[in-house]
Amino acid sequence: MFPPGNMIGVIQGVKREFSVHNPSGDLLFLFECEASGCCRKVDYQAVTSQRFTIGRMTHQKSSRCLGGADMMISFPAELEMRSKALILAGAISIRDSNW
Repeated sequence: MFPPGNMIGVIQGVKREFSVHNPSGDLLFLFECEASGCCRKVDYQAVTSQRFTIGRMTHQKSSRCLGGADMMISFPAELEMRSKALILAGAISIRDSNW
């Protein structure tokens, strides 16, 4: 919700794929996992329902697999503000559920 009381979307999913819906329940885009494994890079692409990439989240684990990590989020500058907010919320949701 942003501002408080104004629903902009809902994020649902499990480790490898998350879906993002508008308040009416229409699918806006998906977060799809690209790779996984110990000490390897884990990427998620934000793709539309027509499979066009609109953003990316990259998480780089430390070389020792014992903590320390960076998350990079990218999306087009001209993307609608609600979609940007949902990509950032998705990044937080994925980080909290997977990393």
